[in-house]
Amino acid sequence: YRRGLRLIDAEVERVLAALDAAGVVDDTLVIIASDHGYEFDELGLGYIGHASNFSRWQLMSTLMLRWPGKEPMVYTHRSAHQDLPVTLLQEVFDCSNPPTEYASGKSLFDTVDWDWLVAGSYNAYAIVQPDKVVVTYPGGRTEVLDETYKPSNELTIDVPVVQDVMLEMTRFYQ
Repeated sequence: YRRGLRLIDAEVERVLAALDAAGVVDDTLVIIASDHGYEFDELGLGYIGHASNFSRWQLMSTLMLRWPGKEPMVYTHRSAHQDLPVTLLQEVFDCSNPPTEYASGKSLFDTVDWDWLVAGSYNAYAIVQPDKVVVTYPGGRTEVLDETYKPSNELTIDVPVVQDVMLEMTRFYQ
């Protein structure tokens, strides 16, 4: 894993050096992104790898932007992949339409946390909220898991959130 990361770092360095040598580094937006995280059993539940659950360790992903003219910053708010197209359309392509006309995201520079996110895998879907994850499996089985990715009888499914999720998915995928 670490060897792979070193290889990626070297490739990124090579790309940035090539942009600099070509004299376009200050005019080029560089986006480095991953699809999801990789878990090393941080929660002590035996999960190692990716695409096996919806814990924060597997949902967090790399997103780095080298954006000419913007000061370097670290953002810690909850965002999602669907925020990147909105950010590019608004900031790079000067799209003035409301994001709801073409996307299901918001600008990455809007530092307000998402109330919920929808995540999917090969065989399940989840509504991810700050204090819980609601996972739905084929056949209708559903689990409500806490921040440590353990079942919790104290947490319940928020019907208004499920309605919001369904409305957004219906709106976007119409």
